[in-house]
Amino acid sequence: MTATERKILIFDSSSLITAAKFNVGERLVLEFVLDHAKILIPQGVKTEAVDQGIREGYPDAWALSNCIRQGSIVVQATSLIGATFEQVINAYEIEEGDQEVLRLCRDTEQYDHVVVDDRLLYIICHRFRMHPLLLPDLIVMLGKEGYVAEDVCEGMLKAIRSRYRRGFIEHSLQALRGGL
Repeated sequence: MTATERKILIFDSSSLITAAKFNVGERLVLEFVLDHAKILIPQGVKTEAVDQGIREGYPDAWALSNCIRQGSIVVQATSLIGATFEQVINAYEIEEGDQEVLRLCRDTEQYDHVVVDDRLLYIICHRFRMHPLLLPDLIVMLGKEGYVAEDVCEGMLKAIRSRYRRGFIEHSLQALRGGL
């Protein structure tokens, strides 16, 4: 994939909120991602990250709402996939929004990664071979693949530091610098 091609990414609520909450300079982390990617979300993620956030007065929810209006974030309907798939995801006892993320991944013909911050959802996505990434790993990938300057990526990682255990950000910073 070249730096001119746009990635297609599916996001869960937590990752989306984090990307819309923190900035580097005058730009949200989300804006750097959207420069090079189209984001798909299921209705459940919109409900949690945008609709509930707007009701509670969160600025990140307004930023996400604007991106949806502009078409850079696309809300896609999901439907039940099949009895076996539904039985398996129900057995994990995860929230409905996370189930919708799994359905969207299964239903979407082409996407590059699903960006999640929930560790259980990450494992489930991995087990289904849905190409999961943590948001810090997405930031490292954007820098390593030449989409975003590495110093800007470092700034993004430092900006989102409060949302993660220290090891996640330290690991990502070292990976970005080529130390790992």
